[in-house]
Amino acid sequence: EYRRLREEFLSVLHTWFAQIDFLANGIAPDDLPNPEVVRPYLEADPRPELNPKDSARLLDEAETLLRTLRSNVNDALAVRSFALNAAYDDVAG
Repeated sequence: EYRRLREEFLSVLHTWFAQIDFLANGIAPDDLPNPEVVRPYLEADPRPELNPKDSARLLDEAETLLRTLRSNVNDALAVRSFALNAAYDDVAG
């Protein structure tokens, strides 16, 4: 059950960041492959400020997490690393 839920979580995580990247690159919400994923986000803020560079970096981090978790690593450590890398603001760094 843990493995199944883990895969579902990872799929949703990747889909979320892919959708944000699409939006940041000018794809209309109605043209998204899975608009239901970001619909609540867009209902709260219909015109969010999205930076294509940042959205691409976050999508890359999500894909790195997926690749990392397919190897023999500690799940908690991999997720923490993802969270820290995703939160990193390269303007401040």
